[in-house]
Amino acid sequence: MRRALAVVGAALMIATAFAIRSWRSGPSSSEGTDPAVRATVVCATELRRACDALAGTTPGLVVQTEDPAATAARLAASGFDPATAGVDGWIVAAPWPAMVDEARQRAGAPALFGDAPVLSRSPLVMVAWADAAASLRSRCGGDPGWRCVGEVAGRPWSDVGTDPRPGGDVKIGLPDPARGGTGLLLAGQATAAWFGRTDVAANDFSDEAFAAWLRTLARGAADAARAGGSNSTQTPLDRMLSVGRPAFDLTGSTEADAAAAVATSRDRDRLVILYPSPAATADLLMAPLLRSPQHDALLRIAGNAPVASSLAAAGWRTTAAAAPGGARTDITLAGGNGLPRAGVLDALRARWQEAAR
Repeated sequence: MRRALAVVGAALMIATAFAIRSWRSGPSSSEGTDPAVRATVVCATELRRACDALAGTTPGLVVQTEDPAATAARLAASGFDPATAGVDGWIVAAPWPAMVDEARQRAGAPALFGDAPVLSRSPLVMVAWADAAASLRSRCGGDPGWRCVGEVAGRPWSDVGTDPRPGGDVKIGLPDPARGGTGLLLAGQATAAWFGRTDVAANDFSDEAFAAWLRTLARGAADAARAGGSNSTQTPLDRMLSVGRPAFDLTGSTEADAAAAVATSRDRDRLVILYPSPAATADLLMAPLLRSPQHDALLRIAGNAPVASSLAAAGWRTTAAAAPGGARTDITLAGGNGLPRAGVLDALRARWQEAAR
């Protein structure tokens, strides 16, 4: 339903050692004297707002940020030793910890993570300029989903056959699935939308029609990112809202980030937030390392009421929190996240990189 809101070798081992030093010596977003918690966690870059909110309720928690793909590579490396790493856990969206453990299992290494509790969720959404959304509804026969959007990504609006017809090409903004968590989740949602199911297997990617569709979407997103001047310090949504219409026609994001960004944008009256079908969510995890002495303490944090309240204030949904705009949440922590399983998403990362070339 649409809602318009105004609102692997030696080099890798060296990299692992560097990461360990960084985790030990890097700056923290919150330090304190709480004797119950003395833990250092790595936070996925795109989850900085949520991690800041979490750290604000836990003075003894030291939070450092890094792209999930970089963290995953270091954790999965054969030289990684959790006993000397100087890190106790990972705050990241599912299924990154499972992807790391599966990679370690393939390499004959022990798992690093056990069950990681879901702290909160945020639906995956699209943010679009209102006229672009109207054009896509005309093309898609209703509110646009990723399958339809992928068919027109990078094509001239004049060829899409819609009314109204914005000028130029259809510019789709997606965070790079090879680097960050949100981009991979959006790619997974788009893939589930194309197949019409979440029980996708990696060998399904050999389907020629799917491969052609994925190339259109991935190349369209990569071309739009280059044309829009995106850089590593900005998400596509950030770029869209700072540069304006020339950057992107539509971007993918989480509801938590989109609602806050749109609400404070000078163009908020020209923007809409769309909830593509099938629905999918970013599930925020507190994933403590099994061998960390702070393992149990981090699990206790995950169950604290102040944590839920702080994350809700940052725009994330919990079973007891109201959604942005005052509507009650309709996606609870009891359900699945609407995405393919971890191994399939890991394979999708590589396939996306190939398709985007």
